[in-house]
Formats: sequence, C-alpha cells, structure tokens
Amino acid sequence: MCCRWPIAWLDCISFRCPPDEFYASARSTGKAGLCILPRIPRGFALVLGAWLRSCRVSILRNKILNVANYKGDPLRFPDVATVQSAIEAFSERPIAFGMDWGITAAGQTLLVEVNDGYALGNIGLSGMPYTAMIEARWRELMGLPDNGVGDCFTI
Repeated sequence: MCCRWPIAWLDCISFRCPPDEFYASARSTGKAGLCILPRIPRGFALVLGAWLRSCRVSILRNKILNVANYKGDPLRFPDVATVQSAIEAFSERPIAFGMDWGITAAGQTLLVEVNDGYALGNIGLSGMPYTAMIEARWRELMGLPDNGVGDCFTI
C-alpha cells in the first residue's frame, strides 16, 4: 500500500496486515485489532500526541455520506483534499466504509484508521443512511448485485 498522507495508526483487518505483524502488535500493545507498524515505510509518520478533533467520515460508493465528530472541537474540519485523495488512493476499497481522521494542533489532517462498512457503528449517521451502508456492503460480501440502496443520501 502506498499513501501520500501521514498515518497515525492502521487497523490491520482493514489493510490486511500480515498476521504475524498483527498478533505481535496485539501482544506488545495489549490492544487487539491495533497494528502499530514495526517498520514505518517511507512517506508514513507515526504521530503521538493529542488530537484537537477526531472524526469519522462515512463513505458509500466513493461518496461521503457524513462527517461526524468523535471528540474535540467540532469546528475544526478535516482537510477535504486530504480526505478525497485518501478515498481515491484506497484501491481495494469496499462499497461502504468509514475513515477515522484526527486533526492536530498544527492543522494536519491525519488518517487514524479505516473500517469496513459491515462493521461500523452508526456514529453520526441517522437510521436510513446507516442501513444503506450495511445493506450495500452485505450485498457486496454475498456476491449480490448492487441495488443502488442509499444513492439518494450521498452528497
């Protein structure tokens, strides 16, 4: 995987990290599901420190449905160009997924993690768009054709 934006940490399941890195990381950090990259590839940065804001961007069919605040200043927005380029660069993206972003004191927008649409909570999404994400991803997983559910919710 090649990225042009800094990454704070990665979810191994989303990015298909090798199992040995996943389990070694879980043992060393005590956090199952969290993969602290043992070797930071060129172009990546591990950033430690407090976020001014953390948020979830929900994506359906490559379009942003919602940006929801997790914690921090809700008036600090992620850099749109950074988010858009991350969506485009995610070459094996599912039909529905979420990207969590953090915004630093320096104003950087950093990718925190990416999660598959079938496993997302409804952070900031109302019932209909959330259900559309789950259904679209479930249909994709089952090998069923895309029925366009939720197209009316994309912006």
